[in-house]
Amino acid sequence: MELPLIYKNEENYKSFHLPLADLNKILYKKLCEFLEIDYNKNGPFKPLYFFKALHNAIPTKANILLKDRLACSYSYPTSKDNEQDKIYFRSFLNNDLNGKKRSLENKAKTEKLLPDAHKLIGTRNISVCFTRTPKDERKEKEEIKTKFNKL
Repeated sequence: MELPLIYKNEENYKSFHLPLADLNKILYKKLCEFLEIDYNKNGPFKPLYFFKALHNAIPTKANILLKDRLACSYSYPTSKDNEQDKIYFRSFLNNDLNGKKRSLENKAKTEKLLPDAHKLIGTRNISVCFTRTPKDERKEKEEIKTKFNKL
């Protein structure tokens, strides 16, 4: 199978992307067959969503910290759609106050992306809320400590 990838030479590296907007029906069907995805018009899974997530997970800039965080985030399942790109600390949520439990997905994502927050939380029933807004790593660590102390 040959993908219609668009290649670019930028500075010291080559990049490519798959133009999803121009994905023709034949290629779309071939991709579904290749990935062994059954398409059902009224089903909960839409292959286009998968392809968009795959497209968005492909790094476009050579930034090792961002790349590592995004790659880690996309490797964990989430209970909410379209949250894989939320990789920066926003706040804590004390689940004991609302009678809920911290999800295993939140625990795994926090452990990998924000190990300092994970250590502070320990076994407590506290979730981490993530944001898409980029933050300086040093400031993010300070914010984690400050907000945790206010719980």
